[in-house]
Amino acid sequence: MTVVQETQPPRLCLPGRKLLVLQNPGRGSRNFLNGIIAGLGKLGVGHCVLELQEIWDTNKTDTAGLVQRLSRILVEQRIGAVLSYGFNGMTDVPLDRGPMEGLRSFFEIRGIPHMMLWIDHPQWHADLVGLSPALQGLFRSANCLHFLKSTAAATELERIVGWPNCFALAPGVEPAQFPVCAPPGAMAAKKEFDVVTICSEKGDLAEWLKEFVALDNPDPAAIRRVILDRVYAALDQLWQQDVPQAMRPEVSALGRTWAALKAGQPFLAAIRHWPALVEEFPGAAWYLTLEYPIYMKAVRILWRLREWERLFYLAYLAKYFRVGVFGGDLSPMGLGPGGGVDYTQQSAIYARGHVALTIPDGHDEEGLTLKAFELAASGVAMLHYRAETLGDYFVEGREVAVFSTPREAREKVDALLDNADRRQAMATAAHQRVLRDHRWENRIEQMFQRARLPLSAFCEPANAAARLSPPLTTPPTASR
Repeated sequence: MTVVQETQPPRLCLPGRKLLVLQNPGRGSRNFLNGIIAGLGKLGVGHCVLELQEIWDTNKTDTAGLVQRLSRILVEQRIGAVLSYGFNGMTDVPLDRGPMEGLRSFFEIRGIPHMMLWIDHPQWHADLVGLSPALQGLFRSANCLHFLKSTAAATELERIVGWPNCFALAPGVEPAQFPVCAPPGAMAAKKEFDVVTICSEKGDLAEWLKEFVALDNPDPAAIRRVILDRVYAALDQLWQQDVPQAMRPEVSALGRTWAALKAGQPFLAAIRHWPALVEEFPGAAWYLTLEYPIYMKAVRILWRLREWERLFYLAYLAKYFRVGVFGGDLSPMGLGPGGGVDYTQQSAIYARGHVALTIPDGHDEEGLTLKAFELAASGVAMLHYRAETLGDYFVEGREVAVFSTPREAREKVDALLDNADRRQAMATAAHQRVLRDHRWENRIEQMFQRARLPLSAFCEPANAAARLSPPLTTPPTASR
């Protein structure tokens, strides 16, 4: 991942700038951006919001008018940077041709840095448009600043796909969107569930997994050994389809070693094993880096070693506790009530249980999802599946209970249900930690620092003095 040294000067940015926020019309992403907009206001950061739906509609009917209007907004509002959810604003407006006939974005041509928040990793966001080979010139531009949920994800995109300016940035929360519905532990007798979770999963467990659920102490390593054979087969099929015959033997050997390493250390991201693979299989590693779409397909296969976990743990815990599952449809598993959950109602859902559970999906690898921070803001005792970076944000045992096996999950729930005082203390500590360290105001400051954008240039005059950045130490031509 790009490491910004303190000696690097900030990007050139005149004072009195505003941040242009491209507002997504979706549900979850819109509320996510609403939280950021609230944080900008609390920091005194000058900003304006532009609805993407309006941009999309205008681009269909009056492209020239859209370009003129956006250009006028950039000048009149003194825009110094753009912030978007994923790659919004990159392909939504007309693209320009650069001097070498490569595509350049609307904002790059005008010298305006574009900060992209990849809360949904490019590996699954918007039908993988971000990984399209035809558009890589856009995303590899030094004008783009990519923020991902973990150092591992940032490293992967920088090292394998070739994107510069990739940074780790955990999600944040706007506390007003997650009001504490009742003091932790209050009205304990009225709680409907022992464990409550919100997830979008649908369907049922595979029959062979149900056999493990029936066990008193199922071994995750034994489950992964079954899945590993299927991963080997899927990788072999990928190599047959996409890799030239001359490269297949070494690529196949790399794939088997890679899958075994991932199965043995499931909480580490696949990219963590890449340096060792480069050393052992230099030719195959070079080829997969060169043909990054094949690399990314292989990673998606490796995710299968973790993708079984969310449904499995819910099924296992439901044998022993009252488990309430909202958001998806797990009625085939006898779990519910399911159904969509409005973003602003999440706190009320979590308050219906003694313990709130979150299990990141396998594709998140080391990054924490929004759920951990949202749940902590809601004021309910949190039970979290082990994640590599969890300890960077919450103190295990004091702010969050952590498990890595089915039996451990069951024991942690039992311990929390038996001790109302501990549940309340844990919920309160996590809530206070969010208010102190994990609000969007915290993340926005980190974002600007890592992007080398002087936050003071965007602050209203009354707030700028408190956020002065170091002066430029190089001529303007050395920095954007």
